[in-house]
Amino acid sequence: MKRLLAYHPNDPAQAIYRILLATVALLLGFGLVVQGPGPAIAGLWRIFVSPAALITDYIQVGGLGGAFLNAGLAMLLAVLLTKASGARFGGLAAAVAYIVAGFALFGKTLPNMLPIILGSWLYARFRKEPFSNHVYTALFATCLGPVVSHAAINAPILNTALRLAVALMLGLIIGFVVPAVAALMATVHKGMLIFNVGLTAGMVSTALVAILKNFGWQFGAVSDSWTTGNDLLLGIALAVLFGLQILTGFVLNGYSFKGLGKLRKHSGQSPSDFTRLEGLPVTLMNMGILGFMMTAYVLAVGGALNGPTIGGILTVCGFGAFCMHYYNVIWPILGIVLLSFVSVWNLNEPGILLAVLFVPCIAPIAGKHGPVWGIVSGMVHVSLVRQTAVNFGWLNLYNNGFAAGLTCIVLLPVINVVIKELQQAKEQKRLANETK
Repeated sequence: MKRLLAYHPNDPAQAIYRILLATVALLLGFGLVVQGPGPAIAGLWRIFVSPAALITDYIQVGGLGGAFLNAGLAMLLAVLLTKASGARFGGLAAAVAYIVAGFALFGKTLPNMLPIILGSWLYARFRKEPFSNHVYTALFATCLGPVVSHAAINAPILNTALRLAVALMLGLIIGFVVPAVAALMATVHKGMLIFNVGLTAGMVSTALVAILKNFGWQFGAVSDSWTTGNDLLLGIALAVLFGLQILTGFVLNGYSFKGLGKLRKHSGQSPSDFTRLEGLPVTLMNMGILGFMMTAYVLAVGGALNGPTIGGILTVCGFGAFCMHYYNVIWPILGIVLLSFVSVWNLNEPGILLAVLFVPCIAPIAGKHGPVWGIVSGMVHVSLVRQTAVNFGWLNLYNNGFAAGLTCIVLLPVINVVIKELQQAKEQKRLANETK
């Protein structure tokens, strides 16, 4: 297996590249086989020409075949773009590839991603910087792909060619603006928010939607796009993927789980590349464990495996290579679960399920400041995420990332003040004891 993956402990980049391509092959293969090539391709086209506002389950729009074909193609684009740019294949590359694949099950398509990526490439050229410096931000920024789709399909413009031109222009603007804003947003949360572009995209899309409303644009959520009834088939498919990750890591680690426990020592504060900190084998096992954990949660609360929920599961799995591990994600999730006992909502509601699946993006709060603050962060996050999507017309796929960013803005100053006061009180008590 080491030879097959070209794995070298001191430089796992080639192995990561091959593993990501293997994942692409699994997604594409599943998409082509589960319904057959003809229906899958027809479903893929329906996805390409559909609106992408939250929450659009592409399994409902294009069938299982079309949805997973779209996910595989989107992930392939991410992997090849990373390779072509010259960026290093590490934990962040894996995380980006998986989040792109996940969200290609409910919102991202090649047509709505490409204009945004081109806009970020133009930003790099404008700055006279290599695109490798911005490729990951460009791929994250495709969370605003629904803006492109909405403009191309639903913009209040009669001429089709003009709608497409406006869609292209908006995509280029988004791709150009997001990298500049993201650099500023990163200083706000100091690495406690893993989805930095989620906060950025929320700010950009809120402003953009407000401007477009001046010209009569209308925005609304997709409330009836949530498939059920595929739990067994999709559960088996996910089990194969996550099982292969754990098995591959186990074999590369000398048929051992040694080192897996060391992940708990890392807070997950971004950037935390686990492929560098603990090695690729341990990282792969962590990814598989997280995948199983999140899948088990969805099924345990009576949720369904579909495009949006699998998108969340794949995202957490991917970020098992970068900042998230089996321990720091537990606490914000627990916060949501505990709040559910006194709330008017249920844990198996679509919006709440997605809140749980994406709340690990603030797992570093628990990793750095402890379980109690992790639990509090989950409670604050789920409260905010139920209100934020309307601000940007349901066109920011990283709604949870935006809400998590607001959680950081609200909660981190409080945490810092409380910790500082407790430390000062402790120090005063120590000095008082020494003087006795």
